[in-house]
Amino acid sequence: MTLRPPVSIITLPPANHEERFMSSHCKQYTVMEVKRLIEASEGKGPGVGGHAIKEHGHARVDVTSRGKPTDGAFERGWTVKTTSSFEDSVMRGVFDDYDETTEPVKRFNKSSDQYLAVCNALNSDWGQVKLKELDAEPDVGTFSRVFDAEVNLGSFIPTVRTANGPVEGKSSFHQVHIELFKIQGALHLHTAFAVLAAPGKNALKQRAKAIKNANL
Repeated sequence: MTLRPPVSIITLPPANHEERFMSSHCKQYTVMEVKRLIEASEGKGPGVGGHAIKEHGHARVDVTSRGKPTDGAFERGWTVKTTSSFEDSVMRGVFDDYDETTEPVKRFNKSSDQYLAVCNALNSDWGQVKLKELDAEPDVGTFSRVFDAEVNLGSFIPTVRTANGPVEGKSSFHQVHIELFKIQGALHLHTAFAVLAAPGKNALKQRAKAIKNANL
């Protein structure tokens, strides 16, 4: 009887082994996920760092400082009137900064239309395309996507604080500008602002080129 040497079995990883471990950001987002993403991105990232809140959100105190009629900042907070403890519990479950202490109108202390608009943009067809493109990039390095998206929230039209000369005013909008980064696999939202007027010729291409040049 001839003895055969033991056979070593080597299990090879599947062809897409690396892909299975790549980050995945293309999905449908909730408002609170977007809020946490924006807050986590603030002050971090390339260049001056994320500045969606500071320059274009509720932290922007004076919207007249630049004297630009097409420059603005999202509302500094929402107010809502609830009529029952059940409605209060629903709001608490959705918004983590919901304040029940103010009667009869409750307030979201730091939330703004910015979170709604960005959430809507990321979940849009165009936003999903851009997120999928970032997912296709390696997890090592820094990559970006810049795009404008229509804001479609049904009968609700978000507003921004705008500059009417030295006086603060209000304006509605239907588009939001998003600048996304993928930094070492993590999603970073660099900025997000309302598009109050049609951009000049090649303005979007110029912004995209500037962001690309800022990539690490």
